[in-house]
Amino acid sequence: MLLLGSGCRISELQSFTRNDFTLFSEGHGRLIVREGKGTKDRTTFLPPYVTSELVLFLSSRDHNDLFDSNSPLISSPRGDSTIHQDTIRYYLRKLSKKLKFHLTPHLLRHTFATQLIKQGINIRVLQDLLGHSSLNTTQIYSHVSGQFLEDEFISKLPDWSK
Repeated sequence: MLLLGSGCRISELQSFTRNDFTLFSEGHGRLIVREGKGTKDRTTFLPPYVTSELVLFLSSRDHNDLFDSNSPLISSPRGDSTIHQDTIRYYLRKLSKKLKFHLTPHLLRHTFATQLIKQGINIRVLQDLLGHSSLNTTQIYSHVSGQFLEDEFISKLPDWSK
């Protein structure tokens, strides 16, 4: 859920520390991506439903770990180290079989971007959230169905009859 709700890359997910997460009183959260692709830092935000799940997960962990700001945000199943990318992919494969739907970390990132575009997010804001240097890279995610384009076009037409 964290991959889908944040749009982060799998390598970024495994590098988050407890210090990178901020919970806001409004119910949403923030993650600081440190040295993401291209060694760039950026900020991404979490919707309330993802934030609440993350808080629940964190509260179930060893309480000593919660006060260590450098401890991994998502640790290995044994809880002794940072979760490995292969472990994340393993759980996604299990979920894929259960849902009978193919899931990959990148598909979740793509879905995150597509849903924000469908909600009308500014493409430049999305570029920052995804950590892209080039707007051309972000525009790849903006491929939407013909029906959505038509619906958006019709809904934005000014009423010139007045």
